[in-house]
Amino acid sequence: MFIKIIKSKQIVTIFILFFALLINILLEYGKYLEFIDEEVFETKVEVLNIYQKDDFDILKLKSSNFEFFTNMPKNEEIKRFDLLNILIVSRNIDFIDYLKGFYTKTIYFDELQKEQTVGE
Repeated sequence: MFIKIIKSKQIVTIFILFFALLINILLEYGKYLEFIDEEVFETKVEVLNIYQKDDFDILKLKSSNFEFFTNMPKNEEIKRFDLLNILIVSRNIDFIDYLKGFYTKTIYFDELQKEQTVGE
């Protein structure tokens, strides 16, 4: 009798965890559908990292919903933690790549001014 109660609690716990995972995936899929709705997508991003190459730089960027990579010419004065308004190509990106992080082409960008805080 005691073993049946423990097993039923485990089954309920597994079901609740599976249900939470399913809801999370559905919410992310909704964000993905909004992202690929148009061929280009405009968003505000923060520069997380800059990987320097010979001819260009690869930027790791973070928006409110996802992280991605893009390349920029060497002559742009972009630094880590800069804020950018960026227009990117959103076609040919599948859902799994959207979740993991993807590489895409930048069409246009401009730098945004950071808001000054008390500590700065």
